[in-house]
Amino acid sequence: MGTEKGFFSGFDSFIRKLIRFLVIAIFAFSIVSVPICMLTYMRGYANLFSVRELVWAIPALLYCALIFFAGKVFQNKKEIYLVISMLVFEAIYFVLFLVFYDTQPCSDYEGIWRAAVEMSRGTFTDGVTPGAYTYIYNWQLGIAALESVIIRIFGEHFLALKIFNAVVIAVNNFLVYKCCYVKFGKRTAVYAYTGAAMFIPWMLSIPQFTNHHIGFTLLLAAMLLLYKDKWYTYLFAGILIGCLNVLRPMGLIVMIAAVCMAIYGMIKDHTFKAVLNNMGKLLSVVLAFAAVMSLFNVAFIKLGYTDINVSSARVPYFKFQKGLYGYDDIPEDFDKFENTEAYNEAMKAELTDTVKENPKGICAFVAKKMINFLGMFDYQFEMSFDHNDAVWSKYPIKAFYSMSWFQYLFFLVLALYAFWKTRKNREVDIFSVFFIGNTLVYLFIEAFSSYRFESYFYIIMFAAAGFDLIMQKFSKKSASKEIGDQK
Repeated sequence: MGTEKGFFSGFDSFIRKLIRFLVIAIFAFSIVSVPICMLTYMRGYANLFSVRELVWAIPALLYCALIFFAGKVFQNKKEIYLVISMLVFEAIYFVLFLVFYDTQPCSDYEGIWRAAVEMSRGTFTDGVTPGAYTYIYNWQLGIAALESVIIRIFGEHFLALKIFNAVVIAVNNFLVYKCCYVKFGKRTAVYAYTGAAMFIPWMLSIPQFTNHHIGFTLLLAAMLLLYKDKWYTYLFAGILIGCLNVLRPMGLIVMIAAVCMAIYGMIKDHTFKAVLNNMGKLLSVVLAFAAVMSLFNVAFIKLGYTDINVSSARVPYFKFQKGLYGYDDIPEDFDKFENTEAYNEAMKAELTDTVKENPKGICAFVAKKMINFLGMFDYQFEMSFDHNDAVWSKYPIKAFYSMSWFQYLFFLVLALYAFWKTRKNREVDIFSVFFIGNTLVYLFIEAFSSYRFESYFYIIMFAAAGFDLIMQKFSKKSASKEIGDQK
């Protein structure tokens, strides 16, 4: 009996230490990657980012201080005052971005927009036309279908999508607050709310409608349900994760995280009742997810949007080729083959051969990719003007980028400090498991700094915790000094 108890206790301790190690390693690696990317960028793009841009570290630091001290103002206020104040602040910068940056869909987003317009008109056929954008990248059909619904309601006006996007971002900021609330309590959550509302990479993403934003809403809502840790909350979470996977194919990561949490629960508390309870949670989330995916698969095929399940990648090896050695593009090579099956067989052979023949090259490529992924500034906004350097180099866009880079770095430092110091990080929760999984998956697939979008909430939560720790230390010192003076 003692041996059995020791095993389960040891397992729990191992999992906690493993999560602690991985999160600290990711934070630390990210912090080191930022200056490496800065130096590399200065050398390679001196005309865009020179040593002079380092001056933006000072206003970025002041901006971070403003964020958290703004949160301090609302510490003793009712939640409604906090929410209304954040909504007013968000509305102001939403309007500014929407008015001053008249962006249109471009690059991948242009292909999605075009598909959405055709869906709304009932003329969409690209999903079953070999070589077409949504035929090859069939995982974009979900977000195109959602856009088509909005177009049917408001007409073919991209501004309507951007306004919808702004509303979604406001909801997401509130959900970050709620996630931090259940993890750390109100005091830290208030700092997280102001941090999310004033997080520059998210602010810069307003002018372009993407599947990141609405997918993030479903992701946060699902994780809040999973955190409640009941079979019925797992059921509803499974439904949301299924919808997320249709809009953005990262629902599988959340699904795996949910399954891991249920299995962890079975092993940690291995009584019959606990095992039965966790088995119920596991079945609930899996069955709900499978049911939702099946419904969408049938619906999309019936509508004629595709001839395969929307949950299946038509070109499954592309992301791994891009992620392991830098495969160029699909369309050019795709046209050389008679059909998709022949293309996939060739790509599978190429991927297998490259992994076998050049493991050192792949390791070097992945290391460089992860440094860029975790250390480069977030260039989501560049998608709004198709990476046009003439636009990028103009102020205030350039200033926003520079400040966002330093803000990201400062938040990482605070997050690492908090994770190192707080006991709360020793809990095995869905937030940490997802953050680790969402980071490590990019070791194997294509990764750009804009793909950090869904990981920022975790950094913001712990940055808020880090600031709270610092404020508590100052408060204690202040109190000690006052007592000393009185004596």
